[in-house]
Amino acid sequence: MYTITQPERTQEFIYGMLDMHKQRGRLPIWELAGNETDCMIGYHSVSVLADAIAKGYHTDTALTLEAMRATAEMDVFGLGAYQESGFLSIEDESESVSKTLEYAYDDACIAWTAERLGNLGMMNSYKQRASAYRSLIDPESGFVRPRTNGDFLSPYAPQEVNNHFTEANAYQYSFSPVHDIEGWMEVLTNFRAARENWNSLPRKKQAMVVKSRHDVLEDLLDELFTAPSETTGREQADITGLIGQYAHGNEPSHHIAYLYNATNNPGKTSYWVNEILNSQYQNAPDGLSGNEDCGQMSAWYVMASMGLYPLVPGQPHYQLSTPKWDAIHLELATGKSLDIAAKGTGPYLSSYHLGEEVLVHKQKRYVTHQKLLEGGTWEVERGSNEGLWKTTQRYTTSLNNPTPPAPIIRVNRTFSGKTPVEIVPTGSYDLWRYDRYENVKWKKDRKGRERMGTAYDNGFVTAITPHYGYGNHIAKAVFTKRDDNYSARWIQGTPTSQYTAGGAGAAVDGIQGDTDWRKGHWIGIQGEDAVLEISLERPKAMRSISVGVLKDIRAWIALPKALEISIWYEGSSAWQTIDMLPMENPLGEEEATRKEVIFAHDSQRPVEKVRVKFTNAGKLQDWHPGAGYPSYFFVDEVWLD
Repeated sequence: MYTITQPERTQEFIYGMLDMHKQRGRLPIWELAGNETDCMIGYHSVSVLADAIAKGYHTDTALTLEAMRATAEMDVFGLGAYQESGFLSIEDESESVSKTLEYAYDDACIAWTAERLGNLGMMNSYKQRASAYRSLIDPESGFVRPRTNGDFLSPYAPQEVNNHFTEANAYQYSFSPVHDIEGWMEVLTNFRAARENWNSLPRKKQAMVVKSRHDVLEDLLDELFTAPSETTGREQADITGLIGQYAHGNEPSHHIAYLYNATNNPGKTSYWVNEILNSQYQNAPDGLSGNEDCGQMSAWYVMASMGLYPLVPGQPHYQLSTPKWDAIHLELATGKSLDIAAKGTGPYLSSYHLGEEVLVHKQKRYVTHQKLLEGGTWEVERGSNEGLWKTTQRYTTSLNNPTPPAPIIRVNRTFSGKTPVEIVPTGSYDLWRYDRYENVKWKKDRKGRERMGTAYDNGFVTAITPHYGYGNHIAKAVFTKRDDNYSARWIQGTPTSQYTAGGAGAAVDGIQGDTDWRKGHWIGIQGEDAVLEISLERPKAMRSISVGVLKDIRAWIALPKALEISIWYEGSSAWQTIDMLPMENPLGEEEATRKEVIFAHDSQRPVEKVRVKFTNAGKLQDWHPGAGYPSYFFVDEVWLD
């Protein structure tokens, strides 16, 4: 809206963002009152700049590209791993799916800007990065799915809200690749072809099926809007205004209805936009269905009710839909004015006259920024059917980059003895190979490919699906041979469903969680004491017992109030408590930190079992925003040495 109506303010925003880069070496992420908060993801200053540049606003060419590159190549928030592998896995960063998708879109904005400003090398580099989303598309469902240790996360439900997404779930983030609609539909079609075994069909039948590739996106959109509205997993206050799994109360969903303009049924854009306008906004104190968030909810309403929407910021296009109002008047940045006159009833566009130009068969479903700024009078006819609108051109974007998704690596993260290793192609992308490996013995299949093997010791595998002349996405898997002497169970306390780390065995699997607990490697228990019992198949003497705990009090994670160690010796008839250690300041303010609590044990008697008792710190203190609510404690790893 600023670029349409307020050129001076838009230009000031551009200069202000570039000044911030000059002062601190990067563009703002989430600036508030002169301070960078870093409280959201992506680097969307890039998209603001790219959009303004695409619409003709002035900028310092060299400084703009320098600022974009510096921001996109920071070694923070998982960007190092993102650049190395081409996408993020759970092991790399929390909220890995959302960050990958938002980085990919921002990188497309950088590529478009570099192209417009004449830096073709930078354009190609960032188009490659912008393909990152492809390796997160689930071949089975078509929705995005977290990757972990070379594979896709299992179990998986697209309605689940968890720490692999930012304020959303897979349904709401699966429609992010607006910057590469053609590439996105190619991947979706490839995966559907593999699921439905299209290659076994006669060639003529294959051609008939492939013609319907744009229906794949429409099917996903239909599933989103008609799915049950219940979410599972974490309670997320931001997910409101639900129509199916479309959540109008938060930004990740706001563009989705306009994606029907990229399908064979564009009338569904007008239908769902009309439904959202009428059901999600009311003239009442609580008339917004979600957080206003710096004006986003209101801005959506204004643009959508005019029948104009910027589906892909960074491209100078506005998607067309049915105006809500009979008369619209805009004072434009050029000093001209635009009047839109709409008549008729019904949710669909029957005809659209842009002055003397009439949108008819094979013409576009969008209007350019340049055309909008010409002003004049547009005439729109609403109706109960789509008329000629259905025969207009589908909207599309394309990276013109064929980089395929990374293959899948299937291997146990920890094992005893030996474990199988398998490289599996995603969809019909069958040309794959391992890139590097350690401690794997491969065997050839009937086609002479080394896709299956066996690991006997600690090691790793990386694999790619090469497309020569372009970059690759790299799948990575690590495997650790564990001491099979230990098993663990909770005899008191119940881990929260979001923080099980796969079970009690995660406490003794030899894999240590770091301070980014959102990756899912910690076991978390809220509001209760707990006892973890570790059994040794082969009793042994030990010198010490160490317990890893986490504190991130802003996230309600306190230290245990106390830790207590009890031991059952071989041949013993009772438990013996060897030590109890109160923790200092378990609920107080401090930075997120991991603590190793070590208990000395100087007995030479073989140990059969160890119990660790965790005393919960209690309710959050008065200074905390969650005051009065029960705190968590997090544990990983317990070492018996």
